[in-house]
Amino acid sequence: MMKSRIICILLLLVGVSGICAQSLTVTGKVVDNEGLEVIGGNVTVKGKQNTGTITDINGKYTITVSDPQKDVLVFSFIGLENMEVPVKGRKQIDVTMKAASVLLDEVVAIGYATVKRKDLTGSVASVRSDDLLKVPSSDVTQALAGRMAGVQIIQTDGQPGATMSVRVRGGISITQSNEPLYIIDGFPTEDGMSSLDPADIESIDVLKDASATAIYGARGANGVVVITTKSGAKSEGKATLTFDSYVGVRTLAKRLDVLSVEEFVLADYERTLGDATDPEESMRSWQNRYGGFVDLHENYGNRKGIDWLDRTMGRTTVTQNYRVGVNGGNDKLNYNMSYGYFKDEGAMVYSGSDKHNIALSVKSEVNKRLSVTGRINFDYLKVYGAGVAGNGTNEGGSNVDAKFNKMVQILQYRPTIGIRGNDSDLLAGEDPVLSDADGNVMQNPLIAAAEEKDNKE
Repeated sequence: MMKSRIICILLLLVGVSGICAQSLTVTGKVVDNEGLEVIGGNVTVKGKQNTGTITDINGKYTITVSDPQKDVLVFSFIGLENMEVPVKGRKQIDVTMKAASVLLDEVVAIGYATVKRKDLTGSVASVRSDDLLKVPSSDVTQALAGRMAGVQIIQTDGQPGATMSVRVRGGISITQSNEPLYIIDGFPTEDGMSSLDPADIESIDVLKDASATAIYGARGANGVVVITTKSGAKSEGKATLTFDSYVGVRTLAKRLDVLSVEEFVLADYERTLGDATDPEESMRSWQNRYGGFVDLHENYGNRKGIDWLDRTMGRTTVTQNYRVGVNGGNDKLNYNMSYGYFKDEGAMVYSGSDKHNIALSVKSEVNKRLSVTGRINFDYLKVYGAGVAGNGTNEGGSNVDAKFNKMVQILQYRPTIGIRGNDSDLLAGEDPVLSDADGNVMQNPLIAAAEEKDNKE
């Protein structure tokens, strides 16, 4: 009996020693390719998120692995290439990490020449065609928003087709234009980038400081935007046909909370009480329109009225973009042709824009020293409807008071006609209650938007 107990105890000890032998503590030192200690480098076990450590001030580390034969240590540090080293039962692993390579052979257009980024000393921000196509937009300027440090895109109006402004490191003039100088394929232009299709652009380089813009003199004081368009690819005479399209929908991310019918009538009652011109006449007019104050809750407590914000800006809009292109060439001649159509519905009813763009680019290699490049670009933009900013005009053509801009009309126009008639009667009329100093009465927002569409279209 005693002998069997001793055998059992020995077997248990053998099992414990086998379990202990499965884990292994690994130590070592991490340095870079110059022999300097890597401080704060990450050391982890591949595939095991909960096992890891960092190197100390001397570049040393200590980590325990559960499977010494199969586990792999992963070394990582900012600016250095990641390394994977199999443990293979070793207790000490010293690592030399290499510097991460940075793309410095990228060509940047500057002035009338191109240089490699590693040779560039001025401040230049660049965007390539792949980045531009990530944003579904017909306007190149809109596609640049948030993609370059020191370059600000400003949109003053949300109306479809509204132009955008580019500011390079902020504006420097209070009274003059702050727009940068645009160079498209080597030719200066004042029209900006609105006429270009984002799919036709190869690269955009923004020259931001004095050393980069010096070649353009005073014209480049606000910065220079150098645009290089696409040319045909050499395809041994074979043409390549491409077709791209997308359709998207948009809705308002956030809507303003407007007053209910009862709240609006109560607010109008308080406004009428404050009329210092003729309070008695104003109150009689209010009662003829809305009834007695004591009946206010009974008349308007459950009345829906008309939500002008929902009727004018509550729709889901559709954006469509279609583009077809043909490019090709050989050793002597390259060509690129494209046609694009962009349709954008505005958030406000009856508003939107249609844009057509046609581009043709041809490059001919006359000889080794001479090449000829030609580009033709045609764009047509049709904007219809109205935005929410700006003042209207009366029949004489003079500006109407600022309180009659589109957004103010939407928010101020009353949601109920009162006790005499149906609220739907407001959809086809004007509001004689609210007028400006010249007697211009407030027109309901739907009619105003429809008339703006007819006038612009």
